[in-house]
Amino acid sequence: MATAEIPSSDKAEIRVADATVKAIVATWNAHTVETNEDALTVNDGISLGFDPVESAAYVWTDDPNSRFASRASQSNLKGAVEAAVCRRLTGEFNSDKSWNYTRWAVAVHDGYTGTRQFVGSGTCTP
Repeated sequence: MATAEIPSSDKAEIRVADATVKAIVATWNAHTVETNEDALTVNDGISLGFDPVESAAYVWTDDPNSRFASRASQSNLKGAVEAAVCRRLTGEFNSDKSWNYTRWAVAVHDGYTGTRQFVGSGTCTP
């Protein structure tokens, strides 16, 4: 996770990270009627970074408004992240075989401990 928090200078990583955060927000917002959650914007503190050693994309939020404090909200975020991240990572892999990011993880700020808590992870199938 620490490596993923270091800003990337790789143009493809920057492009994919930006598009993926937007896709996470769009995926979340497409399901707010079913989940009864408030809509997100790209300014709600969702970040994405890459760790080349782990071949992983890490998504995190510092959750300034405690939007992801409940298990239900965390589960909804995990679902939105998995769908959006895998769609983007798989798409990039299919267009660039040197793209080696296939794993993902999502963490939210834990208001009780002041640390991040991982709420989901997985591997995308290209």
